[in-house]
Amino acid sequence: MTSAVTDLVRELQVMSGKEKVLAIALFLLGGFYPLAGFVAFGIGKWKKAARPVYVLPCAGTILSLALFVIQFCTAVA
Repeated sequence: MTSAVTDLVRELQVMSGKEKVLAIALFLLGGFYPLAGFVAFGIGKWKKAARPVYVLPCAGTILSLALFVIQFCTAVA
């Protein structure tokens, strides 16, 4: 698992400034709008984009949904 994260960080370091901004914007998009994150993931995978460009929206979506579940579970308890 850490190897995959390390590879992703290395790929982010190699990307140009515009690509980094795009990757971070897509991560935030996935965090705020989970469905849009899955759509961005699908489009990135279909267009064969760089790995960070299609992995980060999905990561933002998963993080957003995990935080929602934690918030929901603590509110019910």
